[in-house]
Amino acid sequence: MRKSYIEKAIPYLPLKIRSAFETMSIADKENITEIRLRVNRAVGVVQYGMEKYLGTNGGITTYPNIAVKVTLQDIEAVLKSVTEYSIHSFGKELQQGYITLEGGNRVGIAGTYQNETLKYVNAFNFRIAGEVRGASDDIFSQIKNFPKSILIAGKPSTGKTTILRDLCKKAGDIHRVSLIDERHEIAACYNGIPQNDIGMHTDVFEVGKAKGINLALRVMSPEIIVCDEIGLEDDITEIARSVNSGVKLIASIHAGSRDDVLANTEIKPIFNVFDYLVILREAGKIEEVIRLKQ
Repeated sequence: MRKSYIEKAIPYLPLKIRSAFETMSIADKENITEIRLRVNRAVGVVQYGMEKYLGTNGGITTYPNIAVKVTLQDIEAVLKSVTEYSIHSFGKELQQGYITLEGGNRVGIAGTYQNETLKYVNAFNFRIAGEVRGASDDIFSQIKNFPKSILIAGKPSTGKTTILRDLCKKAGDIHRVSLIDERHEIAACYNGIPQNDIGMHTDVFEVGKAKGINLALRVMSPEIIVCDEIGLEDDITEIARSVNSGVKLIASIHAGSRDDVLANTEIKPIFNVFDYLVILREAGKIEEVIRLKQ
């Protein structure tokens, strides 16, 4: 499934880099999660959380001296391609540090900022999307009388967003769901249109979580609200209001264990609203599903 997303990212790359990827084996493409371009350095390719390099022949190598090198001209070309040759039209996205591309991939941008305006770019990180159908099957099978409020906890790169996206689709195929996609990673909207399958009855709000939850409650009458990485005080206030309105919540948080969640002072005021706590171990592997309410 991830291969198709890589194919959508390749056209944004300069010719010499694009050519190397076009000769890469299907097996190698399927396992790529990030493509990193840094000025005057080798093209980085991330697989299974480890960064290697793009060889000039399309293979993957651990030796940067035989890899494709990125020039300043390459960086300038990529900036033009990801902004569709209209940099000023993407001012807000450049300030945020990333752009969602057609097809669902997201490119992060590093560089020099002056007065919150991006002046120089020195690196790009193409984060390859990956809809993993069935990623939440184990969770869903253990939830009694769905819908329920579910908190997904895991450390970075444990697959929280992937599982949250699949849960959103499952829920949205049955119930009215409002997805608060502040970071544009779950629905991956391009010009307002979701690029990922998030369910037949899911409405997307690409705005901050607090405002998005408030809007959803007022205008969409959701049965379930889905959002990623909760924690700010304003988020907690609106989440408490949504639960008091009878709406279920599916959300994620950075934490490695139940104790880590309980130690999080920001989440503590609303921890009791969740019916289930899911702890992820690594790469989407579920360590345990804890039933918090009988």
